[in-house]
Amino acid sequence: MWMDLTCSCALGHYPLTPHTFQARRLRMDRPKTVKSYQDRHHLNVLQCSLLARQFNLECSLLPGVPLAEAQSLEAECINDLRTKSMLKAESKCWHLFTGGVCFSLKVAEPLAVLIFWELVISRRKGVDVSSRKIKQQKKATKVQ
Repeated sequence: MWMDLTCSCALGHYPLTPHTFQARRLRMDRPKTVKSYQDRHHLNVLQCSLLARQFNLECSLLPGVPLAEAQSLEAECINDLRTKSMLKAESKCWHLFTGGVCFSLKVAEPLAVLIFWELVISRRKGVDVSSRKIKQQKKATKVQ
């Protein structure tokens, strides 16, 4: 015997539909995050000398001639190193603003001023706050 029950009959109510969360990925709409990512990626590219290796590979190519096995291995190696460099830069920058809230200068500027004044007040109260940190925050907020 088969019996088909509705959710309201079995549970006493209709269950809510589950909320699907937005994936937390690196957001590239904030200038600080973009600059940090690009600087780290560029540093990795220079350390692996990918640009020179790619230039040498392109110089060794002849038009209309298929790649030799060594050339194809070098191209794949360059591609793998570049991918690893991008992933490493992303993992280092991932902690910077990965949330679902969009960047807004209207919010960021007053927030920077609040952080500056919190640092100053904390220093006056005797909390160990470096003067360099206060100077950096003051420069970021453009407080006179």
